[in-house]
Amino acid sequence: MIFLVERPDDVTEGAVLVSMAGAFDDVDPEVFNHSQKMTLFFRSEIVSILDAFVTLDSSKFVTESPTPQRQLLDASSLGRCLDEIADAIHANWPNEPRLALVGVYRRGVPFAEALAERLRDKGRQVDMGRIDITQYRDDLQRMTVLPKLEGSDLAFDINDSIVILCDEVIYTARTSRAALEELLDFGRPRCVQMAALVDRTGRELPLCAEYAGIRVNLPKHERVSVRFIASDGHDEVFVKAWETKNT
Repeated sequence: MIFLVERPDDVTEGAVLVSMAGAFDDVDPEVFNHSQKMTLFFRSEIVSILDAFVTLDSSKFVTESPTPQRQLLDASSLGRCLDEIADAIHANWPNEPRLALVGVYRRGVPFAEALAERLRDKGRQVDMGRIDITQYRDDLQRMTVLPKLEGSDLAFDINDSIVILCDEVIYTARTSRAALEELLDFGRPRCVQMAALVDRTGRELPLCAEYAGIRVNLPKHERVSVRFIASDGHDEVFVKAWETKNT
């Protein structure tokens, strides 16, 4: 016999076993005694199976992701990387009265905001901007579904300023190229540098990050994912396999 049991948090092991024993109410006593022994024999297996289920909804089963991931940076390591990048920017421009940090949507924005906060803690004047590169992508013509337009926001004059373009990962540099092209439509900065939390080898364009938290070399079938507490509820960098999607 197979029993399908839903176990709310307040149901104990004993209650589950009693419910199972109740299924034998109309069975011959000798058969019941044998079944009871079998129930006790499988006690640990039953409880292990029940504990393996996470019930969010009675009509759904929750399973693990089919693509395992491995961590590159935990919250404390990510924080140290942010501190080191902010220290490097501060040291590289000691006499500059104002710096401009421009984050590339999506997670380049919380990355830039985290750096800006650290630089302001050092007494620096920092302008904060955001760039949406969607309309500057070189693969826009080939897309069947367009990304959501966030819109760019640079509420300050970038002419003759020091601008740090911030993206959470730099890889092929195609995103960086699009961000630089859009940035220059807003004016003529004196200097533009790039900061990335993760600098991954594999350039397809001749751009580099002057500031990077970590530098990694990964197989092409893997991708780097970054999470920030401001946008995702926790800080982490991890690697997982690319998921093939039907389009």
